[in-house]
Amino acid sequence: MEHPLLSAATITHEQIRANFDWFQQVQCLPICRQLWCNENQLTRLPDLPMCLELRCENNQLTHLPDLPMCLELRCENNQLTHLPDLPMCQELWCDRNLLTQLPDLPMCQSLICDRNQLIQLPNLPRCHRLWCNVNQLTQLPELPMCEQLWCENNQLTQLPELPMCEQLWCENNQLTQLPELLACQELHCNGNQLIQLPNLLRCSRLWCNDNQLTQLPDLPMYEQLWCENNQLTQLPELLACQELHCIGNQLTQLPDLPMCQSLICDRNQLIQLPNLRCSRLWCNDNHLTQLPELLACQELHCNGNQLTQLPDLPVCHFIRCYDNPNLYYTNELQAKVNLPDSPFVSNITKILSRFHTIILVTNPRLCGNSPLHSVMDQQYGVFQQFHIFLRELQSDH
Repeated sequence: MEHPLLSAATITHEQIRANFDWFQQVQCLPICRQLWCNENQLTRLPDLPMCLELRCENNQLTHLPDLPMCLELRCENNQLTHLPDLPMCQELWCDRNLLTQLPDLPMCQSLICDRNQLIQLPNLPRCHRLWCNVNQLTQLPELPMCEQLWCENNQLTQLPELPMCEQLWCENNQLTQLPELLACQELHCNGNQLIQLPNLLRCSRLWCNDNQLTQLPDLPMYEQLWCENNQLTQLPELLACQELHCIGNQLTQLPDLPMCQSLICDRNQLIQLPNLRCSRLWCNDNHLTQLPELLACQELHCNGNQLTQLPDLPVCHFIRCYDNPNLYYTNELQAKVNLPDSPFVSNITKILSRFHTIILVTNPRLCGNSPLHSVMDQQYGVFQQFHIFLRELQSDH
């Protein structure tokens, strides 16, 4: 009697599991149009001459049958060293295999081939989405239709023209320049050798850390900018920027940042900051002698400056301000950061509610003769022990 799956147009992975022994022996499924056999520890597949959609990811396959009609193929996370011809394939997922090359893919619109051993790609004239991270690529084909390109961790020295690209991730390559990116809305180009960027008038998110940039283009739409570890001496206007990371540059000043919620500007040469509404500010290791008004700041890191006082910090619950030699702990400072008045006696509950995010200082001069002197210590572990002690003390009372 003929097995019922022989005449099935659609076969699911649940049906495969229920008929596993039979499936391992069958030679051909002549009518099957849709086969889902993912996650079944399969080592082989039958012939599939009419298959339009094949999902065989997460198995132990070393080769695939001919798939002349296949429109969608998902074969990721197997042990494949090559693929059959795929003249009709529009969507291909073949990441996490052992592929060194791909067949021609004239109809492909979406190609996901991360984490293989590819040294080149075929022509992809219709491709809208290409993910080819973590391969051994030194160049890419022309990509006139590509809207999303992820090519991180390769050996690329240049990119093709990308007139339609809206999202580009090209981190950790050997790029010295980028093509025009007039449609780009999000760019990740960390860890290259870039000395300049193209115009990015539509871009709202830019990550360009660890390059050799000395300036940035105008960025009128930017909401997020990460430009750490470059050679920047100034930044463009950033009126829309909500998150700015510019650690490790040569900045002496920052532009106005009226929308900024998070500013991380450590290791520059800043002598002052603009007015800020941010809730998080890291400005360690600069040349600051004062800070602007920070009424909305909840987290402040200002180590390694020349501060003599702090502004009012009515909502701040975490401060690090060590290595400011002329900043002393005073009653005025205590009031500004809203610490409890009597740490040991008057209000243990209030202490406990604040000490999990306490002001942390490692310059003993900052504490002077305050009772907090015995609490604050350079090692965070000491504070943790004190926290435990206070909890035990509270429970005893």
